[in-house]
Amino acid sequence: YPFIGFSTVSTNVADLKGTYNALLYHSVPSNNYSTTTTQAQESFDATGNCTVPVPASNTSCQTTGGAWAANAGGAYFTSAVAPQVQGKRSTLVLLFVGAFIFLVVVNVNMVIGKINGVIVLVVVRSGQVFVPSPLTPLNTSAAQVDDESGIAMLAPNTVLKSGAFDGGYVGADSNFKYTATLLQGPVGSFINPSTQASETGFGMSYAQQLPGLIGVQDQNGGQGTLISAGGLYGIFIAGSTVNGGLSSTSANADTPASPYFGIGALLSK
Repeated sequence: YPFIGFSTVSTNVADLKGTYNALLYHSVPSNNYSTTTTQAQESFDATGNCTVPVPASNTSCQTTGGAWAANAGGAYFTSAVAPQVQGKRSTLVLLFVGAFIFLVVVNVNMVIGKINGVIVLVVVRSGQVFVPSPLTPLNTSAAQVDDESGIAMLAPNTVLKSGAFDGGYVGADSNFKYTATLLQGPVGSFINPSTQASETGFGMSYAQQLPGLIGVQDQNGGQGTLISAGGLYGIFIAGSTVNGGLSSTSANADTPASPYFGIGALLSK
């Protein structure tokens, strides 16, 4: 997954308090490696509880299933029963048994990053599969299959104005590539970091129905959303050829190339 690292993180859950826009990218290997992106709005109180603000596009919190609590293993936070963004799935077990629902059993972890005086959140959902014995793979009472995994970036829902986050960015994306991006007012362009050649260009709409959510449409008509805070940006766009398309050396026959998701950090103004 794309990733960003922070030189400064908070271990105080009270710093989480606020309302955020979230961009999520999730994959499910057991569903033919299907991928999906979604946007959500979430509010957190000073004790780590999540609620959905009004007027949000989602009806429930998408990054967390419970209150965030400090994890004893490091400078991050954990929440239980992480939502399945792609929806609850089922599989046929035996003809006389019917369908077995994949229960949600996965925790999710969050880093509260601090960059340029702004709180930015990164959330990771790690899938989990457990079968008690290879001799009893259909023991559904003990089996755990929740292999949806993904990453999310959350930025404060602050109104973004054209030019406010102009600059050159470097990062990584769902094409298994390092990236370079140039953002200038209403337009952006992905650039091949090795050749400096421009790849996919896109326009940005600042008519924000919800503060901080920038509408995006690339040169091929693919639509998506961009968020930005503290010198970071996250973006998703529908389409299989965005930013040069999926790297053939990093894919298998089932690896989907759409939708596109990327995260970048400001390198220069």
